[in-house]
Amino acid sequence: MRILLLGFCSLLITHTANADDTKWGLSLGGGVALAPHYSGDDDYAVLALPFARVTYDDVFYASIPEGANLKLFDEGGFSVVSTAKFTSDREEDGDAPFQIAGKQTTDLIGLGDVSRTIELGGTVSYSRENWRISAAARQGLGGHDGFVGELSARYNTSIRGYGPPIRISIGPSLNFGDSDYMNAYYGVTTVQSVASGLSQYRASGGLYSVGLSLSATAPVSERSAIFLQGSLSQLMGDAKDAPLVTERGSPTQAFGGIFWVYTFGQDARRGRRRG
Repeated sequence: MRILLLGFCSLLITHTANADDTKWGLSLGGGVALAPHYSGDDDYAVLALPFARVTYDDVFYASIPEGANLKLFDEGGFSVVSTAKFTSDREEDGDAPFQIAGKQTTDLIGLGDVSRTIELGGTVSYSRENWRISAAARQGLGGHDGFVGELSARYNTSIRGYGPPIRISIGPSLNFGDSDYMNAYYGVTTVQSVASGLSQYRASGGLYSVGLSLSATAPVSERSAIFLQGSLSQLMGDAKDAPLVTERGSPTQAFGGIFWVYTFGQDARRGRRRG
């Protein structure tokens, strides 16, 4: 998926760079992030990550973390967006293709791999002034094969000083998963128990994490910006009580990253208007 998306983005560069009136937008860049090896881990790795995002008008946007999103309805502050999102695989040998620092985890040996998953679903949102409240639901196909949901709220504002305004977005989230999702990542079968040394465990569906995330975008030029992202979350319920978490990890999870992004087409025009 990463290769296909980056290849598609590269085909748009010539078009979007030379056509200021195009409805297509493209953002390319990369950066570094600090993240746990898996959900529930207490050890962290430094990752070198690419960034690519494609937009068309206000109707379509796609990126590696966001998936492909098509707006179906947008009126009176309400919007409905259909989503096809890809989640990374979790390999029991702890292999992380983008890892550049930190030790490789051995916590997952014996638990088997969780393959990449395509999650299909959508998001309903309501925006008023600086606030945006969203509810998302997706069904996994392949990989974890589970149903996931998220409730979130975001407050968006700008900090103005001597230069271009820095855009800030902050808000909480609640994450849900059914038993298929929970057992893919937190459950331990009889066979896995023997192979891993962890106690057998069957997880139920429900709320599995609460979190708070913050992002900031600081323009560097008309076309480029520095993007910072951070989050802190707490595993809940059967995820928090899973042997993988209690015996080898931590229910408290953090993420932090800094990225440089260069924009083309409508994304560059939007950046200039916001500045």
